[in-house]
Amino acid sequence: MRIIRPSSETEMIWEFLRMEMSSPRYETEISAALAKYSATAKLLLDADLSNDTENRLRREILGSFRGYGQNRLALRTLSAAGRLVPGFR
Repeated sequence: MRIIRPSSETEMIWEFLRMEMSSPRYETEISAALAKYSATAKLLLDADLSNDTENRLRREILGSFRGYGQNRLALRTLSAAGRLVPGFR
């Protein structure tokens, strides 16, 4: 793994949810979380990271799905300064 660049919390949340959605292990749970908030997969697949409403919704979904921002999961450490975008080669 190599570090490409720093990342915002908004981007980290989007990337995390997007990757979980493509995971056979979590895709059903992500779909249920999206439905709970009356959202579609478009929120993750065609994200507008400049849209505050979408960003807030993605954060709520990650909180509901994985406890992000609620101290229920180690993901809280990802919100700290210094988030990085990894690259794999």
